[in-house]
Amino acid sequence: MRAFTIRCAVLLSLAGTASGLSAQTCAPHFEPVGSGLPGPVLSLTVGDLGSGQALFVGGQFGPAGVLAAFDGSAWSALPAGLGGNAGDRVTALAVLDGELLAGGFFALNGGASAHAIARLDGAQWTSLTGDSSGFAEVRRLLVHDGTLLACGQFSAILGTSVHKIASYNGQTWLSLPGGGTTTGTAINAMAYFDPDGDGPAPAELIVAGEFTQIGAPAPTAANFIARWDGAAWHALGTGLNGPVNALAVYDEDGPGGAPARLFVAGNFTTAGGATATRIARWDGANWSQVGIGYFQGLAGGTRGALDLAVYDEDGPGPDRPVLYVGGDFTYAGGLQPARGVARWSGLAWNYIGPVSAPGVSGGYVTSLMPMNDALYIGGTFTSAGGQPAANIARYRTCHHCLADVATAGSGLASPDGFITGDDFDLFIQAFFTGQRDGFGRLVADVATAGGAEPYSDGFLTGEDFDLFIMSFFTGC
Repeated sequence: MRAFTIRCAVLLSLAGTASGLSAQTCAPHFEPVGSGLPGPVLSLTVGDLGSGQALFVGGQFGPAGVLAAFDGSAWSALPAGLGGNAGDRVTALAVLDGELLAGGFFALNGGASAHAIARLDGAQWTSLTGDSSGFAEVRRLLVHDGTLLACGQFSAILGTSVHKIASYNGQTWLSLPGGGTTTGTAINAMAYFDPDGDGPAPAELIVAGEFTQIGAPAPTAANFIARWDGAAWHALGTGLNGPVNALAVYDEDGPGGAPARLFVAGNFTTAGGATATRIARWDGANWSQVGIGYFQGLAGGTRGALDLAVYDEDGPGPDRPVLYVGGDFTYAGGLQPARGVARWSGLAWNYIGPVSAPGVSGGYVTSLMPMNDALYIGGTFTSAGGQPAANIARYRTCHHCLADVATAGSGLASPDGFITGDDFDLFIQAFFTGQRDGFGRLVADVATAGGAEPYSDGFLTGEDFDLFIMSFFTGC
C-alpha cells in the first residue's frame, strides 16, 4: 500500500509536465557515409571476403566505375574489371562462399564478356557465363542453400532457354523445371517464403516482377507474382494490378504465435482485388493492406516502392525487428511525410529523420541494407534528414528504450523511436487500465516482476511503473 501511495504521489508531482519534456539522450538520426558516391546507388549487400565485414555498393558512378566497398569507417576500391562503357551498371549483388557476385548490365573490360554477371575470384573478375552467350540484364541475385539464383531481363544463357530466371550450381546454369516467364518485361524480385512457419510445409520460391503469365511451355496465369512449389507454378490469389520490385519475409509480432508473412512492394494499387497502395502482404492464402483504410500504403512520387529490408533496431535487445521500405514516394500510411523511406512497426507507419526534413531529398531511394548498428540507404539523392548525403546515407536508431511506447501525435500504441509526452500519457493510461496493443500485448508491460529487468513478462507490476519512470526521465 505504501509503494502504491508513493507512485500516486509521483504521478501528482508530474501532472501536466510530461508534454513539455524531451527526456531522451539519444535521437534516431541520419549520418553521411564518408563523402558519398558520385552517381546513383542501385544495389547493396553485406559480406566478408576475407578481410572483415563490409558493405558492397553497386551502381553507376561514372569514371569511378560501378562498384565500391565501405567497411563502416572508410571507402575502398574493388579490383578493376567491370564497367567502363556508357550505361554500364551493377543492379544486383550477393556473396557466396566468400566471393562477391555482381549482376547488372556490363561486360568485362578488355577481356571476355561477362554478360551482366561476374564473380570476384580473389583479385580478378571472371565470367559466370563461360562464353559469349549470356544475360541481357540481371536485376536480383539470391543465394539459397548454397545455390545462386539470378533473375532479370533475359531469355537464354549458353543456348538454354531460361526465361528471366536461372540457377547456378557452381558449374553450370540451369533453367527451373517449370520454366520462367515468356510474357512481360522482367522478373525483378525473388524470395523463399514458408507460410506455415515451423509447420511441415517447405518454403517455396516466390518470384515477382512485370508479367501476367509464368511457366513454359504451358504458362499459368499469374498477375505480377507467382510461387514455385517444386513441381509447378501457381498464382497468389488474383495477384496485383501492377509491377513488383521487392519482396521480404517479415514477422510482425516477433516471438508471438503468428507466422511471418510475405511483404510485396512495387507500383500497384490493388492486391487480391482490394486496395493496397504500393505495398501489400500475403499470408499464404489471402492478401491484406499494410495499414488500415486511409492509413495504409504509400503515396506520391512516380516509381513506387523499390526495396524492402528488415532491420533489428536495438540489436540484441528485446524489441522485435522493423520493416523498412525505400522508393519514390512522399507519404506513408496516409499522413506520415515519408520522403523516399518509411518504417512499418507491425502496427503503424512512421517517417524517419527529423519532422522538418524526413527521409531524403533531391531524389529517391533504391536500396536498403542493415550492417552492424545502422541501416544503409542508397539511391539518387542529395541529402538525408536535412544533412548533405551524396546518394548514400546511414540511419542509426536508439537501442531499446523502455519509455518508447507510443507514436507521437497519434497516441497509437506503437513505438516510433522518439520519447515524447504521448509516451508518458499512454503508459499511465495503459498501466491503470490494462490496455493492450494490436497484437494483444500489455502496453505497460516493460519489466520482469521481481527483477526489474527490461523484458515483458505478461503482468503489470510496480516494476513496470518504476522502470518506465526511470527510463523516461533519465533518458534512453
